[in-house]
Amino acid sequence: MEEILSGIAKGVGIAGGAGFRAFIPLLIINILARFNYLSLQSNFQWLASDWMLVILIALTLAEVLLDKVPPLDNFIDAFQIFARPISGTVAAASLLNYANPISNWITGLIIALIISFPFHVFKSSGRMIFSDSLPPYKNSLSVFLEDIISLAISITAVLLPVVSFVMVAVLLIFILRAIKNLQTRLISE
Repeated sequence: MEEILSGIAKGVGIAGGAGFRAFIPLLIINILARFNYLSLQSNFQWLASDWMLVILIALTLAEVLLDKVPPLDNFIDAFQIFARPISGTVAAASLLNYANPISNWITGLIIALIISFPFHVFKSSGRMIFSDSLPPYKNSLSVFLEDIISLAISITAVLLPVVSFVMVAVLLIFILRAIKNLQTRLISE
């Protein structure tokens, strides 16, 4: 039971990281599995392969670098509405330890829909607001902060799953409060 709860905490954390950046969490899984800080079930060994490392490095660099270009950042976020929940599903499923692989995929999908998707939607909505209201350098700072959050949550998810679970819960509470405050402001106007 403890192994299943640990897997769920890891899955929630890594899905949170995927809500901010699609490929950083998968790259973290690849690297940590390569250095034996993480063991993947046999049906997820492909995530730690050499060819996957090359693909994930290329995708991560493209996502992180192109996201810093103002005309492209909103376009990339629109495309990522599909990529981030899919990435969150794969990442979460790879960290779960159910005996039945289908259970890993179903639980990974549920976690991604609850965590990755809302994180992405909230972040993207905030990005549009920041892009229009902040000077360019402050928008770049917020984009860089997204990279750091994804990296921190993803590493913590694997090495300290309970801490990452708490980080994601705090972010989720922040998101829900921000939405409630926005709704209250819109209703009062």
